[in-house]
Parts: sequence; C-alpha cells; structure tokens
Amino acid sequence: MRAYFYALLALLAFEESVFSEPLALATGRKAWSCETDPMIYPGWWAEAQGVAAPEGPSYDAWRSAGPSVVKVGNGDAAKYWMYYLADQPDDTSPIPFIGRTRVLRAEASVAEPTKFFPKNVALEFWGPFAPDEDADGRVYSREYFRSSPYYGAVLPSLDDKGMPKKAASGEFAPWFMYFHTAGSALSVAISRDGGESFQVPDTPGVNPLFPFEVSRDPADPSKTRRGPIEPESKVYDQSAAGSGSVIRAPDGKYILYYTARLWNNYTLDDLAASPEQVGHPDGAIPDYGIAYAESTDGIHFKRRTALSLRLTSSASKGVGRIVEPRFQREPNGELEYVVSRPMVFRDGTDTSSGLPLYRMVVSSHSKTYRVRTLHSTDLINWEWDPSPAEGLFGFGKPGSFDDSSTSYASCLREDLGDRQEYRCWYTGNRYGHYTASKTGIGYCSSEVPSKVAGPANSPHRKRLIGEASDFGK
Repeated sequence: MRAYFYALLALLAFEESVFSEPLALATGRKAWSCETDPMIYPGWWAEAQGVAAPEGPSYDAWRSAGPSVVKVGNGDAAKYWMYYLADQPDDTSPIPFIGRTRVLRAEASVAEPTKFFPKNVALEFWGPFAPDEDADGRVYSREYFRSSPYYGAVLPSLDDKGMPKKAASGEFAPWFMYFHTAGSALSVAISRDGGESFQVPDTPGVNPLFPFEVSRDPADPSKTRRGPIEPESKVYDQSAAGSGSVIRAPDGKYILYYTARLWNNYTLDDLAASPEQVGHPDGAIPDYGIAYAESTDGIHFKRRTALSLRLTSSASKGVGRIVEPRFQREPNGELEYVVSRPMVFRDGTDTSSGLPLYRMVVSSHSKTYRVRTLHSTDLINWEWDPSPAEGLFGFGKPGSFDDSSTSYASCLREDLGDRQEYRCWYTGNRYGHYTASKTGIGYCSSEVPSKVAGPANSPHRKRLIGEASDFGK
C-alpha cells in the first residue's frame, strides 16, 4: 500500500511538472519587449498625413483604440494591415463623451511592425440615432439604434501567397468585419475590394446578428430601453452583445466569440468589494463574459451555449457563456469582474496532442483593464493562462501611455526564419481616449519558447491520471 502511495505521488508530481501552467506565455514587462511610446495616438491620423481631415479635427482626435491586425502577403513584401477605432468630435452625437466613430486602416511592413502609415477609412456610417416606432412605441432591432461603428475585428480571405483571394472572374472573395455600435448591436460589414473598405449590408435579417427589442423608457421617454425578444434572446447577452471576432475552424465553420453582458448589475455588497477595489465605484458593477456562435457563411450565426457544447473547461462555469468572469481577487486586493473583446489567433501546434493550438486574447477589468490570454485545442474548451495582477504585458513606467491600463489587443505569431515571435498591438490608458494625459496604441513582442508543455486538458493528461468528464456523461 505504501509503495502504491509513493508511486501515486510520483505520478502526480510528474503530471504537475509537465502539464501545470500549460503553454503559458511569458508575462510581465520584463519578459516582453514593449515600445515606450504609442505608435498611433489621438490626432495621429491627420498628423501622419500632414493635413487636417476634411470635416475639421482629425478622425481620431478623441480616441485611437482597439486594433485588429491582419498580415497580407509573404516574404519581404508582407504587410500588416491595422484596422482601429477612431473617434472624432461631433456636436450632433447623441451620446456623451463619444463623437463620430470610424474604423480606419493603416499599413506597416512586417520588418518594421511599429511604423504605420495611414491608408483609408475602412468603415463609416452615421445614424440612425433612434429606432422607428410602432403603435405601441416598440421596435425590433432590424431598425436598431446605432450611431457609428466600434471596434472592428477583420476576418480576411487570403490565397496561398497571403494575398487577397480572387475568383477566376477577378472578383475578390469577401472579407468580413465584425463590429458593434453604441447600442451594443453586434453586426457584420463586408468588403468586396480585398479588405480596403467595408459596407454594412442592407439585406433584411442580417444586422444586428442577434436581435433585441428597443422601447421608450417609461421613466424617461427621451431615453430608450433594450429588452429581449423571446425566444430568440439569451439571458447572458440581453444587456449587450458587444465586441467580437471570428476565426475559421478546421472544418470550415466560422466561429464567433463576442462580449456578452447579463442584464443585471452587481452591487459592492454582492461582491464584498470596496469602491477602491473596482473600476465602478458607484456600485453598478456589470457582468461581462465571452459567448460563442457559429456560422456556415460568416453572416448568419447561431448561438451555442456552454451546455449545448458540452464544455469541460474550467473557464466556463455556467450553462451559457463559454468564458465567465472569474470574480477573483488579485494580491493587491483588486477584484477582476469583466472579460471582454476576445481576439483569437492560431498559435502553432500543441506538442503533446498534435492538435492545433489557439490563443484567445481578452481584456479583463478590475480597477482598470489588463490584457490576459486563454488557450484551446478545440476552439470551445478554453483554459486560462497564468498571468500576474498587471496582466500579460504588465504596465509601463509612471507617466507612460500604458502605466495604468492595457486592453483591446490584437496578437499574432510571426515566423522570422531563425525564430518565432509573438507580436501584439494593444490600447493604453483610458481606452485610448484623449482625456488620458498620454495614450494610444502600443506594441509588445516576445520570442516564442522553443519547447513548451502539453495542455492540461489534452487527451494525454486524461489517460495519464484517469480522468472522466463530469459534463455531458
């Protein structure tokens, strides 16, 4: 019996040494090479062109944030195309502190990933600002409240040379941009020119991707209130279906991950938190997580719950969203309570199982945002990567553009021949808004380890310790 006991301890020690903290990325500012200044910042668009925008202030005079980076081409001619949120002052905007937003496109060479040049406006629209009403003062979201686009995430269509794919007729294959609006209406825009510009389709039944009902607020008729449409709505995204991104699965399906907010807010008492421990000191604490949907055409999506997917991962704790907020306390006492803006990229192959490895980059919030990651080999079961209280990149030095917040990152894995590198573009303080003394879009890179352990939820681990799934048996 004693021999069995010691053998079991040895087995568990082996499992811990090989499979704990699986495929963890390097964390902290010392482990990443980060630029000390933002490469794109409020007012950069006009400054980089040497002229003012035709309508007056620079298109990004108020905010530069939320990059989505796509690699186009191969070899020395390869480029990075960055799509980012730009906010321009506009007195006609119905939303305080938010002007007229656009998604702008800039380019840099792969050899110089921080030297971007402005190219063109990739997506813009303006209004409507209020829904059309029926006799009862209600409207379904096919005529949804929107002002202008937020946080576009682009899914390209590329050929085997990494260039925009064309049909035999010479027409470009469609690219998709997934964005949301001020009304938290997750939507899709389509490019027919190889990703340079995008248009919102006017086909009925397309946008927003997940409909809801808007009605006049009985307490204040000047305001509108969002509510569910039964049985289409899900309880986990009734309040908001926000920023999202899509990746193609090996079987060709389009997999959408998006920010999903429950309708209710928590109070400080609910979470046993003090105003100093959270970023919402008024006590109206939101509940954001990551939800999942899938499509065969990239336009029409069906939501799938964690229960229907038979998830076994620890990141999913309920029946709806696939990644739930952790509500965990950091050593400094701050409470993490938001997970948002998921961006997924292929991160090579898991050396243990031989399966494709994927990394999800998210923004988690306590007093401020920090970038964190999860990993998966099947695109549905996600496990958190360990990271310190300051997140994946850590914070910059006092007085820098990212000394209190990092968020809304876009990352990829770049093959440089003699080595491979993680390259990440992210947003600094106060969501890239000019009211921060210094902010904008920054850049960090880190070398990919030459050897990593297998994931904790791999088939090898389950055979090793004889685990059986408690979910969906």
